Amino acid sequence: MFKKHPKTKLSCPYGWYANDWAPWGNFDELPNNVVGIGAINAELGRQPKNAHNFFVKYQGQVLFGKDSLET
Repeated sequence: MFKKHPKTKLSCPYGWYANDWAPWGNFDELPNNVVGIGAINAELGRQPKNAHNFFVKYQGQVLFGKDSLET
């Protein structure tokens, strides 16, 4: 679906893949793909070097948002 609509920005919820960066590699093929990391912020420390490299390389495709409420 992402390849069929290259002019549309699409957000893919990568969920809790902070310990498996293989699914994140498709950003080279899909420049219209963006990812939100707010929900997994605490999990990024599992592989800090991979997280850092990803954020530097794809900084235009990373969004930070909060999707849960704290009371």
